[in-house]
Amino acid sequence: MTTLRLAAFLSCILGILLFFPAGIPASSALPAEFSYYALVTSEDYFQEIRHYQANELIRQVIYASPFPPTVTIVRPDLDLIWFFDEGGWEYFTSPYSSMLVANVLDLEVEADQLVSETLGKQEILGYDCEVFRFRNPVTPGWEVTLWKAPELGYFPLKKLERIVKGGVIISEILVEVIDFNIGPIPPEYFELPPDLIPAENNWEGEKSSPEAVDDGLVPPDDIPLDDISPDGILQDDSPPGASFKINLPNYTVFTF
Repeated sequence: MTTLRLAAFLSCILGILLFFPAGIPASSALPAEFSYYALVTSEDYFQEIRHYQANELIRQVIYASPFPPTVTIVRPDLDLIWFFDEGGWEYFTSPYSSMLVANVLDLEVEADQLVSETLGKQEILGYDCEVFRFRNPVTPGWEVTLWKAPELGYFPLKKLERIVKGGVIISEILVEVIDFNIGPIPPEYFELPPDLIPAENNWEGEKSSPEAVDDGLVPPDDIPLDDISPDGILQDDSPPGASFKINLPNYTVFTF
């Protein structure tokens, strides 16, 4: 996967993470170390999430076809968040922010801004969950139902988000935990693979990679001076109507 493809995918994933944030801040009643496997489904979307947490250290793997699995490692102790593809050869880095660490199954809006009601109780994965429904007065038709387990510090094991207009469901997204495990997480889960290199300093690797050869990537320093006009613009000598491809270097913008 080239840097540009990974950057585009990360932009997509990060947009999704704003909607379904990336981690779970540990609470006093939540086990210090745990993992879960969850599914995110809608009419035209499917995603798998494998989440591992040891106190504030988090590793989350997102499977969203047709992209390769993307790994996010949250390291507040290093003030960093790492992103990389499983099986890839480079990684991206973002400064740590607690605002990026939220419950993948919880509300993306503060509960005190919503109108809530209790619907009852239901057992999920052996835990007695309390069922709550939340609505936003500012967004008519939007509602979120959460199944929270008091035994796990009211950690949500299921989330159903809907937009309903005129009694018709316009959109529906279901996030549910399929497997939840309590126990130690191997420390290496929160480390970068030793063979990865930082994306910001890998131009030579990009240039010599098989994908770069196929794509015809040329670093800026290798562009012939004769092809540069006095105003610094790369000249195009192609005949009218000719098609061409421009390959950009490793520019990545993270938006949170």
